Amino acid sequence: MHADGTAAEGVDLAEVEERLASGEHFWLDVGHPEGDDLAVLAEKLRLHRLARDDLGVFGQRPKADDYPGHTLIVLFGATHDEDSLVEVHAVVGETWLLTVHTESCPAFIGLRKRTMLGGPLPSTAVLMNKIADSLADSFYPELERIDERVDQMEHLVLGDNQEDVLAEVLGLRRRLVLMRRVLGPQRDLVARLATGAVELPGADDETRLGFRAAQDELFRVTELVEAQRDLLTGALEVHLSTVSNRLNEVMRRLAAVATIFLPITFLSGFFGQNFAYMVRHVDSATAFAIGTLLQLAVAVGVVAVLHVRRWI
Repeated sequence: MHADGTAAEGVDLAEVEERLASGEHFWLDVGHPEGDDLAVLAEKLRLHRLARDDLGVFGQRPKADDYPGHTLIVLFGATHDEDSLVEVHAVVGETWLLTVHTESCPAFIGLRKRTMLGGPLPSTAVLMNKIADSLADSFYPELERIDERVDQMEHLVLGDNQEDVLAEVLGLRRRLVLMRRVLGPQRDLVARLATGAVELPGADDETRLGFRAAQDELFRVTELVEAQRDLLTGALEVHLSTVSNRLNEVMRRLAAVATIFLPITFLSGFFGQNFAYMVRHVDSATAFAIGTLLQLAVAVGVVAVLHVRRWI
């Protein structure tokens, strides 16, 4: 994005050199870098050796490193993928701003539109402030989607598809944990930018005050993440309690069936093994009926006792 508010895709290196020579400030956003793109850009922008090493290494925590003439900043925003996070590496110079990310960054779409409608491109420090604020705001839509799903979980957790619910609850909790893991360090980083602890080229007192707004947004986002994490923890506990109650109900019924057959098994085993005379003389319908009715009577008696005690 140029100083006149226009943006272009597939920026030519010759154009970058021209902008650098003219001193006209610009924003270069590199998404999905390939090959030696970053190495060539780092050479053109004269980045410090350590900044070049960190620029293409993703999977870092939010941080800010000062170098002569520029500052490397690692921030996170929200996106629509498995972990809901996009890692953004930004290098801020006096007249240029370079951002690199390997995933789609929804925060930049709205920011580019607002910046282009607002006239000429602001200074790189002010633009970095807007980027930090937009990345913080990008968490709200994602958290709203998670919140809607959490509301549905409260109804589904008592349903029959327990395995599906458990997998989704654990997946949502994992996404919130990942957000929480980066939001804390990012909040501290923005606080350092607001107090001037991190030297940002072209930053003044007004710009540092703007970082306080981004810090407040990160506080609110962190509170929402914690609230939704508590809701998911409660849903998980309800789910586990429901599973435990259903298991106890099954075990109670099986125990009742075993209790009913226990005296019948005892009678048939005791008299069948210890009184051979009775076994040899069960040769009439009357004897068979008496034996059968006796066992049925015992079974009915056991059922009646269990019912009176409300065990079944």
